[in-house]
Amino acid sequence: MPASAPARANAGPRMSPGQQFQRLLQRPVSPRVKIFGGLAVLVIVLAVVFSEGLMAVAMDHSDNWVAGMVDDIVGNDSGIMLLGHVYNIDIPARQVDVSWLILGCGNFRLPPTVVYSKEGHCGNLNATVDFYVDGATQPTYSYDIKANPRDLNSNIPIFVQAMESFTTTHLLVLYAWRGLDQQYGFPFDGYQLDTTFFAVSPDTNDSVPILGLRPISSTNNFNPALHYDNQTTSTNASGATVSTRTMEMKFARTGFARTYVMTLFIVNWGLTAVVVFITVTAWVGKEVTESILLLPISVILTIPALRALWDGAPPFGLLLDSCGTFLQMVIVSVCSMFLVVQVGLSNNATTKPSAQAVPLPSAHTTGYAYQPVLESDEKVVSGPILEEAV
Repeated sequence: MPASAPARANAGPRMSPGQQFQRLLQRPVSPRVKIFGGLAVLVIVLAVVFSEGLMAVAMDHSDNWVAGMVDDIVGNDSGIMLLGHVYNIDIPARQVDVSWLILGCGNFRLPPTVVYSKEGHCGNLNATVDFYVDGATQPTYSYDIKANPRDLNSNIPIFVQAMESFTTTHLLVLYAWRGLDQQYGFPFDGYQLDTTFFAVSPDTNDSVPILGLRPISSTNNFNPALHYDNQTTSTNASGATVSTRTMEMKFARTGFARTYVMTLFIVNWGLTAVVVFITVTAWVGKEVTESILLLPISVILTIPALRALWDGAPPFGLLLDSCGTFLQMVIVSVCSMFLVVQVGLSNNATTKPSAQAVPLPSAHTTGYAYQPVLESDEKVVSGPILEEAV
């Protein structure tokens, strides 16, 4: 008796992407997802509030510590105070640019001006002074009190920073650590600057005392730190002994810059460890799909991309490259070649099971009818079912 082909299940109409997205939105959210989302929003809000508050506090008290430092250094002495704004550090050229703000303190203060002083000891300089930097024979900058603008009504001098400051370019101290470049220890590399100043009054040709040289700002993710600031003497071009001020500053990368670089360094090693784990899994014989081959290829591209994100990183050849980037690229490349050979090119196709006979009861006979059980991807072939007659 011929049997009809088995009926196929109706798949139903196919949904459009918009309907699928709408259905996804209507799906109930698990409590775990709700908790995770709430915590994520809370962390973001707290981070924004904390950063805004920290910036407000920093801006509110940014000048107070400088004024307190100036008062502690100057005391009741008379002379010139120079405050340095470090605004550019060129590590490859080993140069640093500093803008020095000139303060007149004690008898050299121009009343009624007060600048960076809680006690009112310091303000605009009230005399014409020539500044010499690092043994220069010609003045590096000449300060002219008569050029300062004044208010027409009150005759009070108006502060113009470009006229009350001057810029100098200094060479960083060159040295080698065991024959290696100073940048080899990035981001834990350090640099130092030595400089000497003296000031002379062009009217009397007498030296003007410099009470202190202090850095008060940083840039390029470097923090300047004062090593020493001493009162010294030297001999000028005419053979006269003049009072000088000699200072040494040290520069180190900020803690945030170091943390940022080391975080990316650890992330690269984490990606490398994932590729090694997948390779070991394939080595011991566990099933690894061909789609997993995309991961090591993407990691090979990600490692140098993250290396390029290191803030202010010198060219390749650092300590972190020797124990990080170079080893990571080699390990990931070897694992990728193994996975391609083991997974991508090997034929792991398994033989499908043959048709099995399943006894089916017949309503008209006492025997059994036999029908093949087919795999899901095999075509159904209709045909007669043989029955055993009584």
